[in-house]
Amino acid sequence: MRIEVGYGLEGTMADSMAGRIIQYVMTPKFKNGDYDGGITDGARAVIDILEGGEVREIADDKRGAAEKSLFLDIEAPEMAITERILFGAFIFGIIRLFTIIGVLTPGVGWFLYLFLIPFWAMFSIIVVGTKNALICLATYMTVFPLAKFFLGNSRWYEKIKNDLRTKGKTSIGGFVFSSGSSGGSWSSGSSRSSGFSGGGGSSGGGGASGSW
Repeated sequence: MRIEVGYGLEGTMADSMAGRIIQYVMTPKFKNGDYDGGITDGARAVIDILEGGEVREIADDKRGAAEKSLFLDIEAPEMAITERILFGAFIFGIIRLFTIIGVLTPGVGWFLYLFLIPFWAMFSIIVVGTKNALICLATYMTVFPLAKFFLGNSRWYEKIKNDLRTKGKTSIGGFVFSSGSSGGSWSSGSSRSSGFSGGGGSSGGGGASGSW
């Protein structure tokens, strides 16, 4: 399903509003097979907004129940699936890089393990929501120590520790790590648009899509 917003209405019917109508007003009805009710309620919600009102209270209630954290009053921001994918690729690409460095590096790796915990927790909420963020965090906190345990028994890992102990530095994937009094340090060596045209005119101010 999709709500297509015409030119000139972007300021009144923002993409986020169209997304809320689809997700919290129409989708529940569609899931229950009440397509007439979903379309009717969706049309009423659109009219309410165009007349200066807001999406019905049911939208806010359902969003709060679905997205609020069990411990904190945190909600995931409204983003289209393409925005979540792009933002997630950027964020997780960075923290995964530092996670891999932490796993492969003796000493300072445990500092990175603790340092990255809030990043895995908070950024995951933005991308995948509260419940899935908890799964991501639990996976990270479990897999990281296990990976370091298994690598710790390998010859390659022993060589890295020996280089740090004897030479004071080592190289891992282009990154140079050096030991010191603080435990270690490292340095590196190295819009969306939419539109629709039909016989009666064109629209391309924005909108939102959804499924059920």
